[in-house]
Amino acid sequence: MFYLSPDSKMMAGLGFRGRELRVRVSVVLFQTHRRIPISSQDTFSYDVSADGQKFLIATQVDESSAAPLSVLLNWTSGMEK
Repeated sequence: MFYLSPDSKMMAGLGFRGRELRVRVSVVLFQTHRRIPISSQDTFSYDVSADGQKFLIATQVDESSAAPLSVLLNWTSGMEK
């Protein structure tokens, strides 16, 4: 089982018992830099490959080094007909 700790560390945990989930052994895998959730429904900010070897994590971006966002409206009017 993989989960994020309150201080944003990716954890691996072992130990199930009956119908209740009980983590008996937890190991810190690495520190993440998750982005801040956009809404209360924005709860899934990571995913793990089926073999547990790769992680995809939505991370924070340093805005000073981020490329600006450009939106081009009515782009089809510039195309040749």
